[in-house]
Amino acid sequence: MNLLQMMKRLAKLQVRERAAGRNHPAILWAHELCKMPEGTPDEVAWCSSILNLCAALLNMSRSQSAAARSWIDVSLGTLITDPNTIHAMLDNGQLKPGNVVLIFKRGEGAGQLGWEVKKAPGHVALLENFVMPDRVIVCGGNQSNMITSTGFPIEDILAALVVKEVQ
Repeated sequence: MNLLQMMKRLAKLQVRERAAGRNHPAILWAHELCKMPEGTPDEVAWCSSILNLCAALLNMSRSQSAAARSWIDVSLGTLITDPNTIHAMLDNGQLKPGNVVLIFKRGEGAGQLGWEVKKAPGHVALLENFVMPDRVIVCGGNQSNMITSTGFPIEDILAALVVKEVQ
């Protein structure tokens, strides 16, 4: 099983934010794996937390942080930060769905800064499909408050990471 398959399995289990002050236990657990205080609610951004949970369940490298940009880390696998290289690798099929994490810029101001700025807003999800010439379909958490597949512009990708198994 790979990260994408695990994320899709959690989606089938309807891991999503809950209303009226109730929290989904999988998201609470995912936050705890990222060293967030016990009981951190599911309203707190959880895209990185749920990806960390998937990686932990599969014994793969993980960022251990709830920050999306924490996945921009060469120690976690093969990291690609050059936008032209990422686009070319998507175009020729070198980046295949499974264990490819895409890290996106998000928001205004600091959220638009480059990949080398770790303390800025971002979003993280798993590559599912490349829609030529300018969109990627990703599966991830905290997309419309649930795990879902959605499209993002390729120009918003800060980095791609092919996650490795833990030795």
